[in-house]
Amino acid sequence: MPHGVPYPATLNTAQWQDVQNKKLADAWSGKRPVADVAREIAAQMNEILAKE
Repeated sequence: MPHGVPYPATLNTAQWQDVQNKKLADAWSGKRPVADVAREIAAQMNEILAKE
């Protein structure tokens, strides 16, 4: 049985983590639907990752 899962890291981890952290606050507070926030995060993360 595995004891842990490595956290993903890329050249621009700090950039996509910042996007993720800021947007998830709206989902956690109930201000916006989780599915909408997740789609936005994915789109922005994909843009950041495409530049690597």
